[in-house]
Amino acid sequence: MIDGRFALERLIARGGFSAVYRARHVYDGATVAVKVLELTDTTEANTIERFTREAEFVRELKSPNTIRIFETGQVGTEFLYTVMEYIRGRSLLTQIHAKGSLNARQVAEVTVQLCDALMEVHEKGVLHRDLKPSNIMLFRAESGRVRVKLLDFGVAKMVDPPDDFSGLKLTAAGTFIGTPRYASPEQMRREPLTSASDVYSVGLIMWESLVGEPAVPEIDYSSCVKAHISRDEWTLPSDRGFPVEFARIVHKSLAKPIEERYQTCAHLKAALQHYLQDRMARRAAHSGPPAPTVVDSGEDEPA
Repeated sequence: MIDGRFALERLIARGGFSAVYRARHVYDGATVAVKVLELTDTTEANTIERFTREAEFVRELKSPNTIRIFETGQVGTEFLYTVMEYIRGRSLLTQIHAKGSLNARQVAEVTVQLCDALMEVHEKGVLHRDLKPSNIMLFRAESGRVRVKLLDFGVAKMVDPPDDFSGLKLTAAGTFIGTPRYASPEQMRREPLTSASDVYSVGLIMWESLVGEPAVPEIDYSSCVKAHISRDEWTLPSDRGFPVEFARIVHKSLAKPIEERYQTCAHLKAALQHYLQDRMARRAAHSGPPAPTVVDSGEDEPA
């Protein structure tokens, strides 16, 4: 029981510093997710600061494609907690592992919603810096359509902090923050980042969703550095028959020179919408059975 109001029911996920539980509000019976950071003698100040800042920032976001945070609190000197909406669905990573790759239409529709979430984040002068399939939840809305929720802003960073920024310095100079497999070349080089850096990570997510495997197979840091900063450009497997128009969008998102990428998620979203509209027009001219949905009915795998 947390704060006499939230009864923890089961563990959903555990990270390096915190754990997320499915919980029930004892007064109204509502199901929620509760993220808990245990406070110990070894808990570092910047870990506490990240946990607190993530909750404060996400509570300000209004996009329907971003996880909602209801409240935060602290129980004595034992732990901090954040109460979030509970999503009945599965992560994009789980979806790929369970069902294999998605088709181009499905990837485009998921990515448009992801761009919607990121556009609001970027408009506030913040970069996510840790985009990956495990941080993207898929679920079925009441309308029956598959919807997206973006999670985990624990390493999000302001692009240009104000002069009077009074918080702790959370990232030491030269320190890598993020997940190497999904990091941009400039992130690997510890260079200044822009919204185009998050676009590159979105491109890697699109690649993995299409191919069914990550673009960078290895997870060790040195292999990821080599893959991202080499001069070899990303090219989707030619034998898979991916639509040429969609492949161009993925390749432009993954351009290693930052100036050759889509500079914003708004630009990427516009390209994806144009692709979907053209596809719809072609389907109208050549009617056929609808493509399967992304998430199977009856699925209930929170992540």
